[in-house]
Amino acid sequence: MLGHAARARPGPRGRAVVDWRGIALLTGAVSAFAMAATWAGSVYAWGAWQIVSLAVLALALLAAFVASERRAPEPLMPLRIHQGHRNFPLAAVLLTVSGVSLFGATLYLPLYQQVVQSASAADSGLLLLPMMIATLVTSNIAGKVMTATGRYKVFPVLGSALLVVGMGLLSTMDTSTSRFATSAYMAVVGAGTGFTLQMANTIAQNAVDLRDMGAASGAAPAE
Repeated sequence: MLGHAARARPGPRGRAVVDWRGIALLTGAVSAFAMAATWAGSVYAWGAWQIVSLAVLALALLAAFVASERRAPEPLMPLRIHQGHRNFPLAAVLLTVSGVSLFGATLYLPLYQQVVQSASAADSGLLLLPMMIATLVTSNIAGKVMTATGRYKVFPVLGSALLVVGMGLLSTMDTSTSRFATSAYMAVVGAGTGFTLQMANTIAQNAVDLRDMGAASGAAPAE
């Protein structure tokens, strides 16, 4: 038995090769893009040489990053995850749209409630609870149904439809909109993001090989 256990013991694992070049290039590209987006129109004009230079630098670093990932033994973001299955780009788009909707609403609604509905800063945060609770509830419902049945395709479709309806309702708000109506609109947006975010991440993970699951999880929201 001892000999069998010794033979069954897994052998030593190889040492991981960290893609330092890819990390540096991607960090530089994102930093240059963020600086250009932050400074344009406020510190410098959109056509100023500083902004143009940062935009060119970001594109150059991004191109260098793609070239580096093609040669790296263990790339930070394997390019094969973008080519292996059509579901991965779809999941990336869903994650991006739902994430932008959620964070955009989270930034806009407290200001609206303070300026238009005369809520205090503390109250404006509490008034976001309908959206947060709806996100939590629908996310749990979708997760339990997927675990029990293995089916999840209906949830991104339903979530996307709810997001469209919810954002459309938010766009109709004015000075006469009540807090109750605002809460109802937020709940629709929250339900949409709850159905979409978790399921889109699951789709992204299922679209790639096991070895690329971590890279897919990190890359999908950045698409």
